[in-house]
Amino acid sequence: MSEKSTNENQLKSDAIMGFVDLMIQALDSGFVEINNPTLAEIHRVAESHIKDNYNIQVGSIIDRHGNDLAMECGSLDLRSIDDDGLLMSDKELDDLLVDANYELTNASNFLRGASLDPQIPKGVKEAFASKINDLEEINNKIIGVLYKKGLV
Repeated sequence: MSEKSTNENQLKSDAIMGFVDLMIQALDSGFVEINNPTLAEIHRVAESHIKDNYNIQVGSIIDRHGNDLAMECGSLDLRSIDDDGLLMSDKELDDLLVDANYELTNASNFLRGASLDPQIPKGVKEAFASKINDLEEINNKIIGVLYKKGLV
């Protein structure tokens, strides 16, 4: 093997391992919570890795493979597809996040109020408490996005 192809192969190898190391570090740091990414999630990590490290835009999974295959690969990119399969604008996404924040807050408050009823069994109250925590965790993520966008 020539020196040029050995160096080229080393560069390719280093790039691939850098990408895999990035995913492992994301899991280790808590940025990613589960160790079973979808193909869409792997594509998104690769897209960001390439942009951050090589300043190259490769396009989203939808741009490269279309809506149907992107959905089959596990894409949940809310910026991309609405209920009718149409692209959503950033404004529509912002409105959706604000609405979701409002509805999650109301649902959490409803469950909290209902759990105060003395006639509700302890097991049901515990289930309510668990669901309240789930709703608030999701809502806090939405609030973080809204805050970063300057919408709250």
